[in-house]
Amino acid sequence: MKKFLSAFVILFSLTIQAHDGDHCENPFFQSQHGITTAVRGTFGQHQILSQDFDYFITDVELGYAYKNIFFTSLRVPFVSLETSGQREFRLSDIHWTTQTSLLRWDGINFLSLGLNTEFPSGNENHFVGNGHLDFRPYVGFQQKIGTLITYGQLGYAFATSRHEDVLENHTPGDEHSIEEHIYGSVVDVHSEREATFQLGATTEIMESLFINTSVAGQTVLTNQNAKMWDFYMTVNPALTLIMLDNLTLTMFTQIPVTTLKRFDYRFGTGINYIF
Repeated sequence: MKKFLSAFVILFSLTIQAHDGDHCENPFFQSQHGITTAVRGTFGQHQILSQDFDYFITDVELGYAYKNIFFTSLRVPFVSLETSGQREFRLSDIHWTTQTSLLRWDGINFLSLGLNTEFPSGNENHFVGNGHLDFRPYVGFQQKIGTLITYGQLGYAFATSRHEDVLENHTPGDEHSIEEHIYGSVVDVHSEREATFQLGATTEIMESLFINTSVAGQTVLTNQNAKMWDFYMTVNPALTLIMLDNLTLTMFTQIPVTTLKRFDYRFGTGINYIF
């Protein structure tokens, strides 16, 4: 059971990246399978045109994993967003992720293929949805080095129709109102087409306590709603504690490290329960 629980050290701590178009590789699944559930809370802030958008994201996730060969999950996010001194609680865009193993080596997925689909369930006029269907196919890989497991993925995200995102790059001192400029989600910012990557490593630092660190980035591939080749990157440390036979606790943060950024900060915690 501990091997199965330790799968969520990566699965849980890296699905926080799904807010900005990333999903995780899952190097820990060994030979077991089961239904996976998670609840996660994330605090964040995004400043646009000198206005701060403070938000709290509540993610509810349900998934199923089968013997390190196949994984699928549905993530339903609810956002409490403060704008112009008022706070509203609304449904954001729902994500469905499916991943399957292509090549296994030493009991882990050496190479895998996945697809993350974002459904337009959030209201773009209230800044919690992007108003379009998005797809992100990706290739993931893993490598075990002693007690350390390294992992990564390369993906391509694209929208099914042209849209206008929130302002990723804006002119300081713009005289127009914030409402005239913003259209789309301020908590899940991404461009119409972009390349994505993720690299990370995880290890057990003491009994039942795991540390995970990854870097994730996106490169814009269109000029329609952002500048071509704009690059965004975050560093994402996390700690996961296995508390019971079927329960884990994770604490995480996301830190932007490039001049261009899609949020000012994010941090949070969550729990996983395995049936």
